[in-house]
Amino acid sequence: MLNSKHDAICTVSAAQTPVLMELPPTASAWRRCVRRARRLALPCEWHHASAANLRSRRNLLLERRRQLATAHWLIWHPYSPLNYYWDCFVATLMFLQFVYMPFQVFVICEQSPDPRDPFILLGDAVAFMDIAVTFLTGYTDEDSKRVVLRARRIAGRYLRGGLWPELLAALPLQLYQMFDKCKLPTNTAMFVFKLPRLVSMERKWNNIREQFELSYITTVLLLVVFRMILFFHWMTYVHYQVPAICSHFYAMDRSWMQRFRGVQLPHNTVFKKYTANLYLACGLCIGAGYYTPIGVYVIPELLLTAFIGLMGLIFLLYCFTTLLRLMLYKQYESFLYHGKLRELEEYMELKRLPGLLQKKVLLFLKYEFNGGYFNEPLILSTINEQMKQDINMHCCRKLVANVPVFSDMPVALLNTIVFSLNRVLYMPGEVSPHQHPGPLRCGHSRDTTLLTVLCPQTVVRSGEPLTRMYLICSGTVAVMNWAGKEIAHLKDGAFYGEAALAGPNLAPGITIIALEITEIYTYVTPHTAHGTLHTAHPTPHAARRTPHAAHRLLLNARPELPTVT
Repeated sequence: MLNSKHDAICTVSAAQTPVLMELPPTASAWRRCVRRARRLALPCEWHHASAANLRSRRNLLLERRRQLATAHWLIWHPYSPLNYYWDCFVATLMFLQFVYMPFQVFVICEQSPDPRDPFILLGDAVAFMDIAVTFLTGYTDEDSKRVVLRARRIAGRYLRGGLWPELLAALPLQLYQMFDKCKLPTNTAMFVFKLPRLVSMERKWNNIREQFELSYITTVLLLVVFRMILFFHWMTYVHYQVPAICSHFYAMDRSWMQRFRGVQLPHNTVFKKYTANLYLACGLCIGAGYYTPIGVYVIPELLLTAFIGLMGLIFLLYCFTTLLRLMLYKQYESFLYHGKLRELEEYMELKRLPGLLQKKVLLFLKYEFNGGYFNEPLILSTINEQMKQDINMHCCRKLVANVPVFSDMPVALLNTIVFSLNRVLYMPGEVSPHQHPGPLRCGHSRDTTLLTVLCPQTVVRSGEPLTRMYLICSGTVAVMNWAGKEIAHLKDGAFYGEAALAGPNLAPGITIIALEITEIYTYVTPHTAHGTLHTAHPTPHAARRTPHAAHRLLLNARPELPTVT
């Protein structure tokens, strides 16, 4: 027998144990720091890609062992905490820089800081470090879905891919001055060479986004919002940067330069210049043009206007189609539901069904599908049996637990009862008995023939043998005695017919009718040779309660009978 304080069972074989062994107690602080850093480069359990690709703890341990055995000690695993936190830091810094850099063009040379802006130079240094990190980070092969950790293959893939644009974007080209005598900032024109960082930033943001498990609609909506902010922000920068460069070649008395000079007067603040150019750039993007007619045409002005107009047209078209796709995606079930509903209405018109029956069918559809459409058999076919049982337990267990007869039963037996429940929908109003399709199994597929799912209004008829127990999930039913007098209303969570557990031959004088759309789960089990349910007597308490329930049923059915003790 194992001692819980000292003994343990190892469920991982020796072949699966990671190679990274524990350090001795006398290890130096440097070795401990190196070991912690080495652990951060290994794949972790909480990373989203570990759950998607590795899929088990055993595979995670094997992946760690493979990295320690085959990869260089500097290689980072793409599912490691070190790689994830680095992506968070770099993506945040890049976004802040893309917001910060366009504002520098609106600062005049006399007030402009040194071209060696520390924040921008920090971004360049981090970009160089990110290039080095990319050479040391593994990647997932698209064909085999296997993580590549060989340094040579990682470097070869990066050299054939996006190394050169990212290397150009990391160079501090803003240090170059186009003109010795600065009228307006021109070194800021080199910021356009940093735009290739957007590709790397989007790749890192995808890694961060997948970790939060955002929905498709939320993800695309946030992506469109961030892209719109950066697009109009940089179009404002372009709208001011081009005249700033052309001011060294053209006289300021031109009509275009006169408009430009109005926003670059010394007393105008950066914010005022920015908002004025943002207004003009937005007008060009939406095709409205400038708000004043232009008498003299200048080639740079025409090129600038055409460029901003075309880029704005393309980008706004992208935003419109993306938002339209999101709207269709969100309303797809509603569109499908109304399409099927229209087909059903045409079918009922063709069959010349009475108006009352058509209203009942539409009322049933509204209750059953709640304005949406889904294929329940297809949904249930994609999940395993355990999930189906969990759905049944969620829907029905509370109903069963409310019945006093079942209160002392073991959990396993309660689960058996839950899985034996049948689902039935009762509609107000009478329908011919031959249209009754029979009960529907709880948690299983519903009949797609919508005209044959209506049940009669009467749930229990007076004088008929009581063969099942009724558990009301939602709705209201009226209970009437043998004289037709309404004696009670049963609503959500109520139950009736526990006396059926005593035998199938009991015929009470009680009638139960549905007053509204009522969802009821019925319980029917095979009887033993003695006329009692086999599952009703697993405990002494249940065996004693069943005859009392039958006795109460007879008393309610015949109130004139004397009380029997």
